[in-house]
Amino acid sequence: MSGPVLQMLGARYNIEPFFFSSSLGWIPSRYQEDVQAGIGDHITITMTFLRSTRGGKKPRGNFTRGNASASSSTVNESSAGLNEQMIDTRAPLALRSGTDSKRLLVLDLLSVHLIRNVDGNTIISYHPNYKNGRTTTASYLRDRIQFAGQSVYWQNIFKNSPDPTFVLLCYVWHAMYAWDEALEHLYSHICLLVSYASYYISSSDRTSNFRKHGS
Repeated sequence: MSGPVLQMLGARYNIEPFFFSSSLGWIPSRYQEDVQAGIGDHITITMTFLRSTRGGKKPRGNFTRGNASASSSTVNESSAGLNEQMIDTRAPLALRSGTDSKRLLVLDLLSVHLIRNVDGNTIISYHPNYKNGRTTTASYLRDRIQFAGQSVYWQNIFKNSPDPTFVLLCYVWHAMYAWDEALEHLYSHICLLVSYASYYISSSDRTSNFRKHGS
């Protein structure tokens, strides 16, 4: 969103500027503001979360290529190489498992501002256009909220309570469900790495014992 759009939204709904700054900076935050007894208030939730998604080509890694030969480099060249070897904390992490070798863990952002008012409620969500192109889009999140609202569980909640906070909980549910799925796939990935390590360690032990007996 451009600066003028942010200013228009902030002026129209009286939104605290920190909502936009925390959203643009991926800064986790949660707070209540503009509380008016008997009328309404504002609730903001900004949080990062992991999401498991199907990927195409496997990323080469989280490190950029730096200086490969430190012994033949000058001090200035070595410093430049170290500066280039920065970890991109938002880069996707490629996972491997026995059945799926094209899955990625990506960092995502949930940024929602709920305006509760007796005259009507409004929800504003911010969706970053990050370079990896795998953050949750507005249309995808809308569909997820719609599917959640079609379940019997959520329908009963909405039917028994007009509180718009339960709609906000649907947004939080999306992030919690993504965390659960991501940790499940990460666990499978770690188990696979452990099995590889155990195999290579046992193979190395067998080779070492064979050489001892052979000598």
